[in-house]
Amino acid sequence: MPRELTTDELTTNSSGDPIMISKFAPPALPSWWVRRSRLLAQLSSAVTNPLTLVVGPAGSGKSTLVADWAGAISATSTVAWLSLEPEDSQPGVFWSYVLAGLARAGVAVTVDPAPDRPDGVPRSLLVRLAVELAAAPAPVVLVLDDAHELVEPSVTTALDFVIQHAGGRLSVVVIGRHDPLLPLHRYRVAGSVSEIRYPDLAFTVAETDALLSAHGLHLPPDDVEALVGETKGWATGLRLEARKRAAPNDCPPSSVLLDYLRAEVFGHHRPAEHEFLVKTAIVDEIRPGLAVALTGRRDARALLDRLAAENMFLTPSLGVATSYQYFPIVRRALLTELDRSRPEWTAHLHRTAAEWYATHRRPADAIPHALAAGDGELASAMVVHGLAIGRLLIEPGAAEHRRTFGGTGLEAATPESAVVAAALALHRGGPDACAEQLLRAGELTGDGPDGHGAALRLTIAVVALARAQACGPPVHADVVAAAGDALAAAVAERLPVPAELLAMVGLAVADHSLWRGDTAGAQQALSSIVEQPGRSGALEAKRLGRLALVEALCGQLRRATETARRAQRVADRLGTVTDRMPPEISTALAWVRTEEYDLRSARAHADRAGTQLGQGGDTITAGLLALARARIYRARGEVSRATAALTLARTQEAPTPTWLTQLLCRAEADVQGHAERGIATAETIPTVHGTLLRAAEALAGGDARTARSLAVRTGELRDAPLAARVDGWMVAAAADAVDARYERARTSLERALTLAAPEHIRRPFLEAPVLLRRILRREGALLAHHDWLGLVGGGHALPDPAPDAPLAVLEPLTARETEVLSHLTALLTTEEIAQAMFVSVNTVKTHVRSILRKLRVKRRHEAIRRAGELGLLTPAGLAN
Repeated sequence: MPRELTTDELTTNSSGDPIMISKFAPPALPSWWVRRSRLLAQLSSAVTNPLTLVVGPAGSGKSTLVADWAGAISATSTVAWLSLEPEDSQPGVFWSYVLAGLARAGVAVTVDPAPDRPDGVPRSLLVRLAVELAAAPAPVVLVLDDAHELVEPSVTTALDFVIQHAGGRLSVVVIGRHDPLLPLHRYRVAGSVSEIRYPDLAFTVAETDALLSAHGLHLPPDDVEALVGETKGWATGLRLEARKRAAPNDCPPSSVLLDYLRAEVFGHHRPAEHEFLVKTAIVDEIRPGLAVALTGRRDARALLDRLAAENMFLTPSLGVATSYQYFPIVRRALLTELDRSRPEWTAHLHRTAAEWYATHRRPADAIPHALAAGDGELASAMVVHGLAIGRLLIEPGAAEHRRTFGGTGLEAATPESAVVAAALALHRGGPDACAEQLLRAGELTGDGPDGHGAALRLTIAVVALARAQACGPPVHADVVAAAGDALAAAVAERLPVPAELLAMVGLAVADHSLWRGDTAGAQQALSSIVEQPGRSGALEAKRLGRLALVEALCGQLRRATETARRAQRVADRLGTVTDRMPPEISTALAWVRTEEYDLRSARAHADRAGTQLGQGGDTITAGLLALARARIYRARGEVSRATAALTLARTQEAPTPTWLTQLLCRAEADVQGHAERGIATAETIPTVHGTLLRAAEALAGGDARTARSLAVRTGELRDAPLAARVDGWMVAAAADAVDARYERARTSLERALTLAAPEHIRRPFLEAPVLLRRILRREGALLAHHDWLGLVGGGHALPDPAPDAPLAVLEPLTARETEVLSHLTALLTTEEIAQAMFVSVNTVKTHVRSILRKLRVKRRHEAIRRAGELGLLTPAGLAN
């Protein structure tokens, strides 16, 4: 008849060896242990299932975690603990310990007799044990620590039998470095298994901070986060780092981690597998094909998958199937072992990796390995034929890539090494040093077709372009053309041209077009680059910013706004701080808001662009920003500040495109009433801006017929920028008004409004000359049709005259009198007005007397008020 076995009887296992009671004791919690509440709660929920897996690499805190949990529930639950060793994989030995462990935990065990041989147990023993557990008054938790030692299938098969037939009264917690030999698929389908794996076991940032504090170490949050990234939250790695940092003088040597891995990890693998680990540690990311090349093992993929499943500190690479990465801290230890035990392998492994990456068109990965192998010429060849020269020229990241070449001592023995040396020289010795190496690359390349292909020609052209850009604008047309031709040849040969090279050359072509005043060509070049897939983020933001600026300059305000917003999103995605964003973005928005007459927003964008321009920028951006600021100042009545901004931009030492000079001169003409400074340039180099400048000068000089002829020519020019066409018809309307041809002036105004309407270009109308504003006031139907202008019932509505005020002056003011009147609103003295207009004080006094007479007032302030009542001043002028 069965009887309950006592612990005194269960003193030997089936081999006759004494039962070691130490195997029934959970590990003690160390003084620095961090209670991990999230995992304790997860365990308590998990053991409601018959099987719980706690699986992770060695040293990840599995056993201590479960011991902490078991201690917390021991007062209310029955927990039997069994720490396993390799010998316990024998069926008789394993079940002897299980029975003894259950008995020591207080579970009534009546299985008799106990296992009497190590190589097996009778089925009847398993049946009786399962039946007794099913009849137990309370559930029993059996913890099997180091369960990866159970390599005998008959043991795990028997364990599965007992779990399945224990009636839900047995919950087995399996702690191991990899999955046990149990039919886990059945448990998962049935939903009867809980799994706690390394992503759960890895220490979080908060838990790491607590662990460091337990060692008396307090680090900044960024350092804690970096430490978690370096160790992947691995408990042992964190513990060693904490000890080393807390007591740098008493810390264990750097070989402690390696010694730990040798004893606890590598020692469990065959020498060939250990060699595999060491060799593959040479690369950041281990792909199966690369692993085959490094180790010569054709089963590399299967071995990688198995080692990852066994938690050999391998994690899947993000977004890449069958690709793995070592924990950084473990990889360093493996590389240390490589240097100590097999230093002769290092150069060969790096070269192998470089060649594999180059074959798979990954020059960014190939080049560092070629350099690590000490082969500068090989690295240079990979830079050229991998079309990776942009990585040495284009920020961000170029400085770091250049540092990788720092100790190579390139001798420029090949055209590839010479052109790479030229790229390095550009940043170390300047354009002259770069030119010498480019000359050397050209000499080595020669003129023949023997083997020097499109990749080399494109690389040389790109470095030459970078050198020309470093010398300052304008870049010579031949350099831009050579780069464009080389790029076209490379594309024609179906070379995989990187996005940054497409962007760099395309941006140079666009800048060259813009410098010549070809805004349509610049816009086309910039748009085609933006549409390239996989483009470089930093250059994409700059390119989009430049495109927005060109669109704004052309009067395409809505498109410019959307493009600028896209540029901002790209910069934000890159983590670019506001002050470091391309200044073209804010300059474009400032220009757009000025044209829309949203002056508050325009000023905010202009101020932001000014800050950004201090971090970089170019002549064109600086000039257009000065124009936008001058328009803002003028609208606010700050004539002197507008003049100063324009003068500073026009007289800067850096070369300025002709069309931009003409724009600046015309703006000065608008502010001060003269345009003599720009006439010579406008006549010798015809552009739409030069034509408008000449028209403005003719109008100011009283030659309305010539002014109208020039202005209409621009207005009717279909391929001219929209903003210039609007300005053309506005100048034509002003010339018609001066000639008292009011019906024709109205027609010109209507044509200007029709062109401006789709983009809501308001500024030319709200700052129109007095005569044109009077015509606009009288054209109610025209204003109603163009209600977007805001001159009727909107924010830009003109003030109505006083009830007793005449509708118009008896005699119109001349252009000079109107200019003097604008200076009077700015409260300038007679002397200041004379200085601003480059006339004598007596001339100013004569104009003032004439203004007072025509407006039928006696004092200056009355003249200003009456001018406002008559609509002779802009709203912004009246406000100031």
